Amino acid sequence: MKKKFQWVYILSVAFLIIWSLGPIAWSIVMSVTTQKEMFSSTTILPQEPTLTNYQKLLKQDSKPGSAFLRGMRNSLSTSILTIAFVLPIAVLSAYAFSRIKFKGREVIRIGLLITFVVPALATIITLYQMFGLWGLLDKKIGLIIIYASSFFPLSVWMLSNHFCTLPRELEEAAWLDGCTRIQGLFKVVLPLSYPVLFAAALTIFLNTWNQFMIPLIMAPVPETKPLTVVITEFVTKHSTEYGMITAGGLLALIPPAFIAIIFRKYIAGGLVAGSVKG
Repeated sequence: MKKKFQWVYILSVAFLIIWSLGPIAWSIVMSVTTQKEMFSSTTILPQEPTLTNYQKLLKQDSKPGSAFLRGMRNSLSTSILTIAFVLPIAVLSAYAFSRIKFKGREVIRIGLLITFVVPALATIITLYQMFGLWGLLDKKIGLIIIYASSFFPLSVWMLSNHFCTLPRELEEAAWLDGCTRIQGLFKVVLPLSYPVLFAAALTIFLNTWNQFMIPLIMAPVPETKPLTVVITEFVTKHSTEYGMITAGGLLALIPPAFIAIIFRKYIAGGLVAGSVKG
């Protein structure tokens, strides 16, 4: 019985690995295959692999390369600015919810949870009209406002749950040594919360990086268009550049994958610490 269960476990893991890595492996094959060979060859692997698609995308003076690199910069800048905007406010809000008792605290917490489950696309028509009146269409600040309002409740929830698990005695000892409440936050609470902060920042980064419909509707101009929208433009009325689409998708994986690999030990601990309330 034990050996049978072991085989089931091995087969399940193998299936999940193939299911997860199979599309990436196939994208790699397509990205180094020419358009002509893709439709004429009967073999799975290319006979003459080429890096032409990557060269086109990374070449600044070519039309697809210029659009792709600009989209990369737009995605990076929007993601980083969203983190810089959301995280400080989320830290202060989470600290207030976890440490300070004030009238209406639970009502506000419930309100945040309600806004968390409402997708931004459900209000996209209203947002489009409002942003049109305010002159925020086709601007990064408009996208950042939408992303911040979407990811702020989750960040507050993660951070406040973690702050509740930290002993109050640590802050009280700092207060006896002359620290103010805000100094206790920065000198005691935050140094003990790096894993959760990294997890919250990465969650915001990944969600912002993967946005497609919102920037497509709210900011489809070259100055604000993110990488996800730029890659879809390799599909035109007359042709579909499969090699460039897969090459662009693989290059778009690099920044989030790089960050996840570097901070993986903080992410795992942070998600666990921010998921339960002490």
